[in-house]
Formats: sequence, C-alpha cells, structure tokens
Amino acid sequence: MKNQKGITLVALVITIIVLLILAGVSISLVVGNNGVLTQASNSVVVNKAAAARQSLLMAQAAVETYHYAQWSGNTAVVRKGNTGTYKDATSGLAAQLGNEGYTVGTFSGTTFTEQTEDDSAVQAIIGSSGAQLALKNASGEIFVFSNVAVNENTGALTFGSGATLTVYNSAGVQQGFVNL
Repeated sequence: MKNQKGITLVALVITIIVLLILAGVSISLVVGNNGVLTQASNSVVVNKAAAARQSLLMAQAAVETYHYAQWSGNTAVVRKGNTGTYKDATSGLAAQLGNEGYTVGTFSGTTFTEQTEDDSAVQAIIGSSGAQLALKNASGEIFVFSNVAVNENTGALTFGSGATLTVYNSAGVQQGFVNL
C-alpha cells in the first residue's frame, strides 16, 4: 500500500468545507437583503415610477403647450374658465394622461377609483399644497403621487417638499416608493 497515490480523506473534507463556504457566500450575495435579486427588483420599481412621473410631466407640458396661446392673453378667464375653476387645464391633463395609457383617479387602502376630469381627484390638485393624484396603467399598476399640486396662478405642476411616488401592483400591494 505504500506505492498507492491519491488524495487523503482529510484533503477531501477540507475541499468540501471550502466549497460549502463559497456556496454560502455566493447565495447570500444573490438573495440577501442587499443581494442582486433585491437590487434588480428595486430597479424595476424605480424605473416604473420614473416612467409614470415622466408621463405626468409630459402630459402637463402638452397641455401647457396646447393652451399657451389662449392662456397668455387672459390667464384669469381662460385658464380658470368662466366658472373660476381649472377645468380646461385639468381636463386637458386627464385627457393627455389617457393618451399616455393612464387612468386618473384616487387610491385608498387597496382600491383605485377612476375619476373623470370633472371629479374631485383631478380638481383637488388645483391650488392644494398636499393633494394626492393616482394613476393606473393598462397592466393595472397604480402610481400614487403625494404632495402634488397645480399652481392656481401659473397652472404649473409642482411637487411639494417631501413629495413621494408610491408604486402598487394590480392587487393594491405596495411594491416600493421613490422620493420626488
């Protein structure tokens, strides 16, 4: 038996232990709290939130561009309309968001309630400093903007201090949020 060559049982056990340690470290890097899968999931939420925010800002820009000539002449009458409301501005915003594939509404608990441009969800952002605006896309995901307002005098869309955008899945379960 003196001439037999091979690995000893001790070397085999040490190799297995090293491989188990490497596997444990690799698994924690992939699925841990700050792992690759968690970061990828967070990136998806951030990307969807950014797309919703961009759509809201683009809708606002389209409305402002469309109404610019009318607004520049007589802001008090044209922008607010004859009734003293921002119906023209908000109906244009809701319509433009519809063109972007979003439905405007309110969100409470786990329930999204669709609203038209004449309803309170759209009108509530006018002149309010802490209103909430909810958008729902075609796949049912809900984007809730908090602390958003349309300036009474300029019609500009603003995000107040501490404004957030929270993303919910179609079942109303929170997926994440982004500070605006």
